[in-house]
Amino acid sequence: MVNINIIKYTITDKNQTYIYMQNNNFTKIMWFSKTSETFFINYEELKKLCNTKKCMFILSTNNGVITNIEAANKKVGGKLLAGIFY
Repeated sequence: MVNINIIKYTITDKNQTYIYMQNNNFTKIMWFSKTSETFFINYEELKKLCNTKKCMFILSTNNGVITNIEAANKKVGGKLLAGIFY
């Protein structure tokens, strides 16, 4: 599994999110939540995603923007922002 570290994130006044990551060995990024559609995922659903070895998900939680692995360790859910596939 590839380790992807979120260095920082910013949200502009136009509601655009920029996520800065340390590793770029991925083939595709798929955005889930948009201003017109929002996808929330709870801890139980998140555990199922953590079994996937070929992708990682980025969530916006009350603990900040974190990966699905960090969210599962903290036992929190949140707004599903994107999937990173490698």
